[in-house]
Amino acid sequence: MDEEGQCKNLQELNVSECEGLNDEVMRYVSEGCPALTHLNIAHTEISNRTLRLLSRCFPNLQKLSLAYCRKFTEKGLQYLSLGKGCHKITDLDLSGCTQISVQGFRDIASGCTGIKHLVINDIPTLTDSCIKSRIGDAGLRNFLVGPSSSKLRELNLTNYAQISDLALAQMGERCCSLTYLNLCNCTQLTDCGIEFITQLPNLISIDLSVTASTDEEFCQSTPNLEHLDVSYCPKLSGEILKALSAKCCRLTSLNIAGCPKMNDLAIRILSKKCHYLHFLDVSGCVYLTDKAIEYLLEGCKQLHVLKMRYCRRISKVADFRISSQVEYCEYSIEDPPIWFGYDCKGTIFHDRVRVKVLHRRRRKSLLESIENTTKN
Repeated sequence: MDEEGQCKNLQELNVSECEGLNDEVMRYVSEGCPALTHLNIAHTEISNRTLRLLSRCFPNLQKLSLAYCRKFTEKGLQYLSLGKGCHKITDLDLSGCTQISVQGFRDIASGCTGIKHLVINDIPTLTDSCIKSRIGDAGLRNFLVGPSSSKLRELNLTNYAQISDLALAQMGERCCSLTYLNLCNCTQLTDCGIEFITQLPNLISIDLSVTASTDEEFCQSTPNLEHLDVSYCPKLSGEILKALSAKCCRLTSLNIAGCPKMNDLAIRILSKKCHYLHFLDVSGCVYLTDKAIEYLLEGCKQLHVLKMRYCRRISKVADFRISSQVEYCEYSIEDPPIWFGYDCKGTIFHDRVRVKVLHRRRRKSLLESIENTTKN
């Protein structure tokens, strides 16, 4: 690491997944690269010693990724909050750091008050208590009444099944500048909680895929919304597209794959208002017909990408027509896969046992077909 002495002005360093990178190596980096503003040490063997170095030696650090670094403890997070460095951090990635508890999030909230972009994917133990430490814990007055919560721009909570509506209520109250929010597969959420966050006025992108979202009070106060993913929300119907058409005319990307209740009328309303749509995924929308394609051709002149797999009521002729007008198109008339949770008629499988049985039957049928082909 002798060359690090020649890197006094280096500002960005990505050493993620570097085998052998540990605290000792980071000591050399701290000595040779004091001007760092961006540091990615994800998937490495660093421990509390490195976090202590960060707090002491990198006063200008703005972006830090500790994703999947599992050897540091909450003591290390205390170093981040107490040292002279790290107070300028605006982007923090703690994905996969399953060792962090409620107290750890409190330390982050109290020390790194300028965070605008927070990524915490793949922490299945994350609960409302942890979210409160970032957003609504009564003991963190410095965070709540200060500028940090109002500055938060991006929040990714993918796969946090234990987060409830209460956390979203607090998020909706505190995070008025939030523009990007991912709640994919947060299965405990209901319309009550979702209503709070869909009223955030500055939201540009929101992912509510694989949640219990329904059409109730959806996106009533998000005029700037450009990207929406509500795929695999079987309770949604065409009413949501009516709401989007009325309130979100700037929409450029929409994913409603796996929503079996969508129909041609909803697509007609969407195409009349959302003229800037570039990306649309209607895969598994089994009620759509050639009429939906006609409406898209008439109203969505800027459409670049269209995915319509498992749409057996849309003909090959219609597929050919729209394929010539977009840059990329996916199309098939196969039945929806079992894991979509419903059949080709849109009948939802409420019984998981039934899904398993159907999956076994289809697998057996496929194997028999392959066997017969081989024999012939």
